[in-house]
Amino acid sequence: MKTKRAIFIGSLIVLFICCYSIMNKHFDPLARYKYADNDNRDLIISYLSSEDINYLIDRQLLPEEFMPYFGISDFNIRYTVYYNIAKAARPADAQTIVDFVNKYLDVTFNHDNLEPLVRNYSYELMSDFFEHGDRYAENEGLLIDPSALTAKIIEGKTLYRYQPDDLVDIVNVPSVNAYSENEPIQVRKEPASALSSLCAAATELNGKTCGNMILVGGFVSYEEQVELYEQALLHYGYDEVDQHIFKPGHFENQLGYTVELQLAKVEVEKAEAKEATADDAEAENKKQENEQIAWLKKHIAEYGFVFRYPEDVNEKGHLVLRYVGVEKAKEMTEKGLRLEDIG
Repeated sequence: MKTKRAIFIGSLIVLFICCYSIMNKHFDPLARYKYADNDNRDLIISYLSSEDINYLIDRQLLPEEFMPYFGISDFNIRYTVYYNIAKAARPADAQTIVDFVNKYLDVTFNHDNLEPLVRNYSYELMSDFFEHGDRYAENEGLLIDPSALTAKIIEGKTLYRYQPDDLVDIVNVPSVNAYSENEPIQVRKEPASALSSLCAAATELNGKTCGNMILVGGFVSYEEQVELYEQALLHYGYDEVDQHIFKPGHFENQLGYTVELQLAKVEVEKAEAKEATADDAEAENKKQENEQIAWLKKHIAEYGFVFRYPEDVNEKGHLVLRYVGVEKAKEMTEKGLRLEDIG
């Protein structure tokens, strides 16, 4: 009796093992993944571990979201959303994107700031900055979105070697580059067009080209800033240099939205009865300057510009205009706001 019972139990165990083996052989690990089909099923199973498959099932990721990274070294399906954010913002080969995200995720960027960072800075530039830093910006991070119309330099952030990708030479505007002699003055495409229109309208001031105003500054590259800063350092010394010039990567002109104008001097001609004096010339220039500034204050918002500084001019005596777009310029002008007043 005992022998029969043992044989019966043994038979049940063998049967259970056989059934389990057959079921396991035909078990579909992607049964709960609704996007599995005959074309992708085997490929997904061959590339993903059981833990990865469970993650895939939980998130129900689309095949096109993760399969392009199959075969890429160190691909991590948990970072799929970051890979695709980076790829959409700045297309590159899959290995470059995977390496970049894997190395710097949570260390230098997160879900909220990845897109603007990648859109504005190349992978090479960011990697260089993250690895080596910048001697002029110790312990600082990159300005998150320098392409924003109301972007401004803030404490603890640098532009490093950022350069807008739509810089154009400013034409049809009298210009002399005060920062890089013999080089054309550039700004981003949108403010360049607006400045040309503003300059054409300013002729109504006195009948002279651009209202007798000269463009003297626009975009200034990081490399140009380094040269200017080093020259200032020799002149002023370490203790005072920062009082006279911005550190490289901290000059708002690098954003490509700033233009600087200089008011041209008026030559007072000799009158029939008496010779014009230096005082006459000074008075005439002051009169013209007041008219030019008054005209600009009345009209620049119509073209998307605001005065950048309350005193209207910078340390070089240039009128500094900042492009923010027509809607924002009118709002700022009506409310008396500066960029610092905008979050």
